[in-house]
Amino acid sequence: MNSKLFIVVYFFYAIIFQSCDRVESPFSDINISTKYHFGDSLNVSTGIDYSLEINGVKAKSNIIVDSSVYRIGENTLKLSYKLDGEEKVIKRSIIVYPKYAPKELSYIIVKEYNHGTDIYTEGLEEYKGEIYESGGEYKKSKRIKYSIEKEKNRIEEKYTDDIFAEGITILNDTLYGLTYREYKIFKFDPISLKLLDVKKTPIDFEGWGLTNDGSDLIMSDGSNNIYYISPADYSIKKILQIYSNNGKLMYINELEYVDGLIYANVFMKDIIVVFEAESGSLLYKLNLHEIAVKHKKQGVLNGIAKLKNGNFLITGKHWDKLYEINISNNN
Repeated sequence: MNSKLFIVVYFFYAIIFQSCDRVESPFSDINISTKYHFGDSLNVSTGIDYSLEINGVKAKSNIIVDSSVYRIGENTLKLSYKLDGEEKVIKRSIIVYPKYAPKELSYIIVKEYNHGTDIYTEGLEEYKGEIYESGGEYKKSKRIKYSIEKEKNRIEEKYTDDIFAEGITILNDTLYGLTYREYKIFKFDPISLKLLDVKKTPIDFEGWGLTNDGSDLIMSDGSNNIYYISPADYSIKKILQIYSNNGKLMYINELEYVDGLIYANVFMKDIIVVFEAESGSLLYKLNLHEIAVKHKKQGVLNGIAKLKNGNFLITGKHWDKLYEINISNNN
C-alpha cells in the first residue's frame, strides 16, 4: 500500500472510531457485570444533556441509583441524547444488589406436634385457630384442616388425580390453592374445604408457594421471582426479583408473609430465608439443619406458618412432626 493511500485509510477509520467512541463513551462504563447498590453513582458524562427512562418509566436525569426509581435485581436503562443534531439512544441493563449479606437468625424449639406422614407438604397456614395444609403429588393431592393439638381429628378433601396441589393461603375468608403445572388457582370454602371456583393463572408458569399481604396473593414459581397477583382477576400487579448481596436467590418455595417481610423455604435446602416484601432484598437466613436432619429419610423441609402467639410452625414433606419454634434476631 502506498503512503498516500495508507494515510487516507487511516484517517477514514480514525473518524469512524472517533464517532463511535463519541456515541458510546458517555455511558460505556454502565454495564450488567458491575455490582450496583442503592446510593451508588452511575458513570455518566455530565457534559451531555440526556433523558433517562428506568424500566420503561421516565425519570429525572439522576446518576444516583435511587431506591425510589430503581429496584433490586435487573433494571433496564434507556438513555437518549443528541449528537451533532441527531437523536441517539443507548440501552443498558444493570443489576442492583442488596449491600449487605443476610444476617443469621436463631431459634428454639417450643413444642413438637404429631404430623401425618401421608402429607407431601406444599403449604401450611394457621387461620382462626385451625391449621390448614396442602399436600401435593399426582393422585394424592389434598387440602387438610385440623387442630394442632389433635392432628388425627382432621378433615380433608382430595383433588382430582390430574392435579398436583402446591401452596395455599387464606385471604378475605377464602382458601386459595395453587397447582404445580396445571396453571390453575382454586378457591375453596375454608370451613368445609369444598370447591367454590377455579380459574387459569395469568401466565403459564409453575406454581410453588402462595401467601398474601392482606390485599394481594403472593406467589412463587421456583425461580427468584415473586409475583403479586390480584385476587379479583389474577392479573399480575408486580414482580419482585429476590437477590442476596451475591446474586439471585433461586428455588424459592413455600411462603409466609409477616409484617412486611416474606419468610420462604428454599427447595432442597435446610434453610428459611427472609426478604423484604417491598423490595425483594434478602435480609435474614435461618439454618434449620439440626431439625431437618432428623427427617432426612422422610423428605425435605417445607412448610411455614406464623402462629397467633408470634411463634412459627414448620414441617416438611412426609415428616411425622410439626415444630413450633421461636425465631430471634441476635444482631
